Amino acid sequence: MASSSNSAVQPDIVVWEWEDDFGHYIPYDPLSCHAIENVFNTGKSTVKLGNANPLLKFHEVDVQSSRQKNNVTGKERIIHRRSLSSTHALAQKVSWEWDKSLSKSRTPQWTSYSTEMIDYIERKYLGNMQSFAVPAHFNMNHQINLRNKTQENKTTHYKRDIQRVTLHYSYPISSSTVNQSNHRPHPPPAPQYLWNLVSNSGNTNGYPNTTYQNSFRNPQNSSTPSVPPLQSNGSTVTSQIALSYAAMASQRPLPKTPSGATGTSSTTSRTGNANTRKISTKSSVKVPPCPPGGIPCTPGSSTSIVPIHEVIKHFMKSLSIDPKSTDDCAICQSQLTETSGFGQSKDTLELNLCKHIFHTECIEASYSHSVQNGCFVCPACNKMHGIKTGTQPSGTMTYTTLQSHLPGHTNCGTIQVTYNISSGMQTSEHPHPGKRFIAHGFPRVGYLPDNNKGRRVLLLLIEAWKRRLVFTVGQSSTTGMDDCVTWTGIHHKTEKTSRGGHGYPDEGYLDRVLSELAAEGVIEEESKA
Repeated sequence: MASSSNSAVQPDIVVWEWEDDFGHYIPYDPLSCHAIENVFNTGKSTVKLGNANPLLKFHEVDVQSSRQKNNVTGKERIIHRRSLSSTHALAQKVSWEWDKSLSKSRTPQWTSYSTEMIDYIERKYLGNMQSFAVPAHFNMNHQINLRNKTQENKTTHYKRDIQRVTLHYSYPISSSTVNQSNHRPHPPPAPQYLWNLVSNSGNTNGYPNTTYQNSFRNPQNSSTPSVPPLQSNGSTVTSQIALSYAAMASQRPLPKTPSGATGTSSTTSRTGNANTRKISTKSSVKVPPCPPGGIPCTPGSSTSIVPIHEVIKHFMKSLSIDPKSTDDCAICQSQLTETSGFGQSKDTLELNLCKHIFHTECIEASYSHSVQNGCFVCPACNKMHGIKTGTQPSGTMTYTTLQSHLPGHTNCGTIQVTYNISSGMQTSEHPHPGKRFIAHGFPRVGYLPDNNKGRRVLLLLIEAWKRRLVFTVGQSSTTGMDDCVTWTGIHHKTEKTSRGGHGYPDEGYLDRVLSELAAEGVIEEESKA
């Protein structure tokens, strides 16, 4: 049996699963299961998984139709609710995963086995079984070696690594065995390290990003985490949080122009190149001349984690809830007058900017599974509280204009943006600290129409560059290579025409990139009345 060292009798649990392409039912992580179960128990219909697990922000579950939908791709998958015995491995907060990466040289992509397979492997593990063939009914033609922690395809003989992990959170307790209102599982303290989000940036496939479970587990015999441990009162954290809020206080918001403004009243002040000119000064959107040598991007001196109590102090305040209120917490889906789905407290907090209210313990759980850089994104409206910064390596950004026009923008010239980053060494904020990263394809170029909206995008791109949000270090989506400088989620038009699919005409591009910048917290100042 998948036993535990605890002698006390434990109740059965509820696990929600999604069906993969091979008909296997894969368990959701515990926090997502709590969110789905709360909606199920209250008779509601849908739940956005990103409220419980930020890495599943594109996925929504409809419990009435038993469907999960990816809101980016539109792909749907079947979901399933089941009760599991207290002897099941998941009830003992143990899971098993396999590495689905295509090469040993790549960053591991740990993926959960099916619910049945997890318990089957755990029973073999507890029985000191060194090696066994997976039974045919699992629809897996594999041999598993628990001594070497490998899984081998018996046809191709290709081996993959596997691992046993300890979950930080418990799954929901089944109402058939215990009254949930009196037995809410209390989560253990949040892990003091983070799963690196870089390697999966841009992944919007039709099923949950299965690497998300790294945020909710503690691999056994794993190497020391690459990010610094939490320092609750160290000088590093203190100086970082002070600098972050000082930057917010002194930041001058970018001017916003009417969205309907178009056209370009420009002059052709020539530079040394007959095909280029300076950014126009006769326009409702003013862009300063590009400084000599370009705009530098220099990584900060500290990458330490900012503790949640600092975030609460600057961006939230305690609030008493009217006992008659029926409002829900958007994170755990329980009513605000009830105890948090992730603890036993009824304490609530109101966000200063958007005024949305959540359980204190729900906010703590949500923040503990983010990058913890002192910036908190409201799960209800995505309002960013604080200034988000990225992990972009050092480099320079320059911009100029060309007299030629882009397809679809024949009434104006072209803005050319150039980024230059050199290869270097990864730091503690990157996937493989101390290992060299490669900057392929630099300098990289992007193109914008030289009209009002194009200049608005340029001003925001300059700000995004300064905040280190344009590039990161991770796995290239085009070559599959690890430890490369890659684009983030702010898309650029790297071609003038659409021969390669990355150019113009594209009527909706400028609006999309403005939305992508806003999602990173890079926004314009609202027009004043």
